[in-house]
Amino acid sequence: ENVSVKSRAFPIWLLLTGILLIPASLNIHLSGDGVKFTPGRAAIALLLLPGLLTLSRAPRRVVASDVFVFLTAVWMIGSRIPEDGLNPSAVASVIELFGGYVLGRVYFYGPHALKRFLRIFKIITFLIISIAVLDPIFGENVVQATANMIMTNPFYVPQYRLGIVRAVSTLEMYEQYGTFCVASASIFLFLENKATRYRWAMFCFFGCVLALS
Repeated sequence: ENVSVKSRAFPIWLLLTGILLIPASLNIHLSGDGVKFTPGRAAIALLLLPGLLTLSRAPRRVVASDVFVFLTAVWMIGSRIPEDGLNPSAVASVIELFGGYVLGRVYFYGPHALKRFLRIFKIITFLIISIAVLDPIFGENVVQATANMIMTNPFYVPQYRLGIVRAVSTLEMYEQYGTFCVASASIFLFLENKATRYRWAMFCFFGCVLALS
């Protein structure tokens, strides 16, 4: 049973770590400047085939959102074909959109899966906001600056507001980090138990303050 629980938790860890904890600037390019694989896209791509196989065996009916996401993915690729053929950037975006949706249906569906997700998400959120505290303390976006030393990012420039460096933690943009904190607060208010939901929401509000967002 413990092995089974760990095996079900592994995809959630992989997805959340790839999307949220590893900076997107640490990416690889396939086909020149075409397909850019961020850590998040790589995590989705690794799990997509097993996820599709799992979804095909699961007794789950097709819902309207399945059709809409599939048609959107087809349109994203098909609309570019008359101009520049099979566009690598569009394919990468479809992997992110359609793949992320499929994996959400596979690994985040049902009350038990949501409980597993919440346990892991609390750890990820705690790490992201705790790392964000370092940014104003050191006057530098610590994780982004470190990533910039590993793989040069020409777009990386620390942003200041009120004379204080805005926190961005492990995420790519300041607004993205602030939005993550707001979305996290909403998740905790609806999914966390009554005794601690407001503590977690206030912790996320503190994260927004760090971003001066």
